[in-house]
Amino acid sequence: MRVDDHDREIPIKTILEESPPLDLSTRDMTRQDALESLKHLIDTYFGLPSVAMQTPVTHADMTNVLLLLYGILKNEIANDER
Repeated sequence: MRVDDHDREIPIKTILEESPPLDLSTRDMTRQDALESLKHLIDTYFGLPSVAMQTPVTHADMTNVLLLLYGILKNEIANDER
């Protein structure tokens, strides 16, 4: 419960947005696409201001990196099996 300066109760509204399900298929990236995406991500992080480099990484950031690495490794395994 929240209360204002005059001791009146302030209703709390919670808005929950549904997030789309994760696409673990990695959209059948080519090896070149995957490497370009990874390089772009690295360049983007290096381009951040120094203050941003000191902030914590979010779960969304980590998920994007993991999905990209998953796609690269999945494609490498698929290519090895051919």
